Amino acid sequence: MRFQKINKITQTLLALFCLTGMPTLASADTAKPFIIGGFAFGGETLVSTTGEDLDAGGFIYAGAGVMFEPDHSELMYQISLGYKFDTVEFTGPNGDSTVSVIPVDAVAFYKIDNLRLGAGLAYFLNPKWELCVDGTGCGTANFDDALGLVLELRHQWTDILFWGARYTNVDYEIGSSTLDASNLRIHFGMVF
Repeated sequence: MRFQKINKITQTLLALFCLTGMPTLASADTAKPFIIGGFAFGGETLVSTTGEDLDAGGFIYAGAGVMFEPDHSELMYQISLGYKFDTVEFTGPNGDSTVSVIPVDAVAFYKIDNLRLGAGLAYFLNPKWELCVDGTGCGTANFDDALGLVLELRHQWTDILFWGARYTNVDYEIGSSTLDASNLRIHFGMVF
């Protein structure tokens, strides 16, 4: 079952790149690896404490990928793999809770000077919510892998540094239940 889902997302990502002009890439010189990190806010609240909430949209994001910038083109493409998580501790009763997911995305960007306007798809592997309460034990909700839509605005500071804001629209499902994990992410990155 999991391999069928991975195969579907691979086909979807390949189709996205084929339809948006991936064949225009002239050489491997256009491929640039990058790292990215940021903070995401949003989604349904899973745990609410006096100090902070745990939201389905996660909080801390780190990832890496490859950008493709064809020469003499106003388009740019990227694929990336990341890890997003958040955790909270609470008292009365004592415990902690964590949400985590592995996002894989493919985004096509239109370049306007130092700005990049992007749209694409993100596939969320292994969305998980764990709740542990002292004296009771832990429970884990393993949601189905999910496909989401991505919109991004990015500013290229220099040839190697960028920052951006990304909106992701995604729902996680488990059985007949749906959890809104849509979020807004602010991130910074570096191209090599």
